[in-house]
Amino acid sequence: MGTLHKDGRFESSVTREKMDEIIQMLESCQYVKAITDGWVEEEDVFLMDRGKSIRCRLNYEQDTMSVSTDVIPILSSSQLSFFLTLYRRTL
Repeated sequence: MGTLHKDGRFESSVTREKMDEIIQMLESCQYVKAITDGWVEEEDVFLMDRGKSIRCRLNYEQDTMSVSTDVIPILSSSQLSFFLTLYRRTL
């Protein structure tokens, strides 16, 4: 959830407080069942690399106390529109 700006930047609209509230609601919901005992924490960092917006996802595994990263290119709105059109045609 957030805003993708015309220049390709993404701005998150979810605050830490709101995320804590969502987690609390999920943990207390009788219809949500956990498939593991622990949490896997992820944090997305958005930055510019040679004029292109990228997202770096940091994953923290609680059980092994290890951190891994994934670099994810951010699609422009025209690229996203193209892929959504292709996806709809395959349905």
